[in-house]
Amino acid sequence: MRASPGNLAQIRQALAAIDRPLRRLQVSVRFDDAGNSASRELGASGRISNRGARVEVRGEDRRSASTERVDQSIQVLEGGRAFIMSGQSAPVPGGVWQTGTGFEVVPRISGDRVLLDIAPQKQSFDQQHRMATTVSARLGEWFEVGAVASSASRDERGLASGRSASAYDARGVWLKVEELRP
Repeated sequence: MRASPGNLAQIRQALAAIDRPLRRLQVSVRFDDAGNSASRELGASGRISNRGARVEVRGEDRRSASTERVDQSIQVLEGGRAFIMSGQSAPVPGGVWQTGTGFEVVPRISGDRVLLDIAPQKQSFDQQHRMATTVSARLGEWFEVGAVASSASRDERGLASGRSASAYDARGVWLKVEELRP
């Protein structure tokens, strides 16, 4: 069977659309950590005797703030799988013990956007816990994929003293996918 010139042109156009080299991509992950803590302490003590009186008052006010940003990146072909991990490893008898969290990502390009299948993983000893999601974002732009925040406070009161403390910690996880040109 022979194809007409119109059908042949459509077949060539369809083949050109699907028969293209896979794009090289760079997936970047940013871990942002921020923390604040504050504490106050106030105390008083004294002594009264026939020689006189002595009173001592103490006060302390402390504040601290910290930020840390860690960027990691990996190159992957479009549709391929990439894994980025953050954690710890330590030598143990007979091997290396590892614990940490990370992401497996599978990027696919659609115009000026990227579709990312994200499967966060938490690894502890030989156990893995998995869940997955798909997100869409513009190529070359950072987007937040998750965040965790915690806070705590404590107050203690005594007859001649008082103490209070508070802490706040936040961690954000950001992704960016860029196409690498040859």
